[in-house]
Amino acid sequence: YYSLSLVLMTNLDNRVLLGENATFTKDLSRNQNNGTIEGALITDGKFGQGFNFDGIDDRITFPDKDDFSVATTGSFSVEVWLRPNSTIFSGEGGINSYIHFLGKGISSEHEWSFRQYNNSNIEGRPDRLSFYVFNKTGGTGIGSYVQEPIIPGEWIYLVGIANGSHTQLWKNG
Repeated sequence: YYSLSLVLMTNLDNRVLLGENATFTKDLSRNQNNGTIEGALITDGKFGQGFNFDGIDDRITFPDKDDFSVATTGSFSVEVWLRPNSTIFSGEGGINSYIHFLGKGISSEHEWSFRQYNNSNIEGRPDRLSFYVFNKTGGTGIGSYVQEPIIPGEWIYLVGIANGSHTQLWKNG
């Protein structure tokens, strides 16, 4: 049983009985915000199966709806399990690289985003995981982060909370 207040709920665990496969994930909320998977490989997950993303061009795309926007909802929270395979990679921002691993929007036009920073970045942000809500009308937006050792292959549970003027990021509770 899932709460009726959920906007999107997917286990990302390739449940064949729900019609899930390497290119489709089922939204278990009442909203049918099903996702299209591009490029990810099916692998062992935290519980059952999961997906392995290459950090370059693999992704899951969900419908673009106002329900995923802090600007229209006033507040929201997002929960995710992840297991980074590495803390050294190339991504956006060149030598200061990071990867967006969950968010709304694309490339430099994110409305909100979770990031993992490259362990070798020159800004002094090794092992940083962050959650940002960007100001779409100009300005810098708001964000929160945790900067603790990331052990490749270890599962991490993150919760990002935004209310329009503040953010919070919780790691492993």
